[in-house]
Amino acid sequence: MSVLLSACGTDEPVATTAAETTTTVVYSGSYAAWLRLDPGGVRDGSIVPVYRPAPDAPTLEQRARTLIAGYTFSEAGFGIGTAIPFDVELLGVTGPLDGVVIVDLSAPFAEGSGLVEMEMRLAQMVFTLTEDPSVDRVSFSIDGTPVSEFSAEQIDVSTPLRRSDFANHLERVNLDSPRFLQDDLASTIQLRGVADAEVVSFEIVDSGGEVLASGSVSTEDAGDPTGLMSFEAEVDIASPAPGALCLIHLWVDVPRQELSVPVYAAG
Repeated sequence: MSVLLSACGTDEPVATTAAETTTTVVYSGSYAAWLRLDPGGVRDGSIVPVYRPAPDAPTLEQRARTLIAGYTFSEAGFGIGTAIPFDVELLGVTGPLDGVVIVDLSAPFAEGSGLVEMEMRLAQMVFTLTEDPSVDRVSFSIDGTPVSEFSAEQIDVSTPLRRSDFANHLERVNLDSPRFLQDDLASTIQLRGVADAEVVSFEIVDSGGEVLASGSVSTEDAGDPTGLMSFEAEVDIASPAPGALCLIHLWVDVPRQELSVPVYAAG
């Protein structure tokens, strides 16, 4: 695992028909694009979610364009990058139909070489578009033409791709809350994420290295398509200076393989 700072209805039977269940997804005020955690740690070529504020839930086109736009200056300072060339153009997104969308991208998306690099491009787009609850698979077209092999690496994309196809590009632990440079660090926080181990250890420190909270939390199987297990804990922390930059370190196993997520103290 890379170190982020290393650079850092109710079911109601009706007559004889089957019951239907309606799931309502509440929009949180920001949405994730999955960007590259630049090499420099244990795992080469991993992706992590970063967030963009928006008053309304984004369309699939907005999600794709946000991903293509890449990282911010602040994110770059914490080791965030992208495998997608900046001259790539989004030509369209079709669907979803039965959970599948087709994303059409300009030729530069498929140009270049290196298996990890090319897989990263696909993974970033698949994870970003499947953030939408109506999407679970993604097919690709280049300049309007469906492709069955991607790039000079001839990656098989003949069937729609799922998140589970790129599980090897995930960090061993990922944090959903608090969100990367998005949520404020209050006196009590909900620590929530996924990991590939039974126990996740954590430590929250301020910019001077003072430990504000530490501990560990057990994970449980939540049916994640990538095989990761979920964890959640309510953590009380010592109050840092208002507006101070703090770091949430998370790791599994020994030696410590660490993900560090930057957040700002409330105030």
